[in-house]
Amino acid sequence: MKIANAFSINMIEKFPAIIRIDEVSEDWIKEKDFEFQSYVGHPSTAELLTARLGKKIELNRATLKLAPGDEILVAKLMRERKEYKEMTKEEIEK
Repeated sequence: MKIANAFSINMIEKFPAIIRIDEVSEDWIKEKDFEFQSYVGHPSTAELLTARLGKKIELNRATLKLAPGDEILVAKLMRERKEYKEMTKEEIEK
């Protein structure tokens, strides 16, 4: 399963496309026991996700392209991230 910390329309490889977004719980993700292919681009977010999900989430700033039928988990932070400031794991958890 692909996991990222953001979603952009630029990730869509082919148009037209239908995008479905569902909210899932942390418990649901843990129950599924996914092997993750990470596209998490912030070190503190990768660290926090590793701690919360119990699986190593690697830092990876590669470009993600989604083909028809692909699924992705997008971790939504509870507050805005300031691009000019690298946030710590503790700041994200607040």
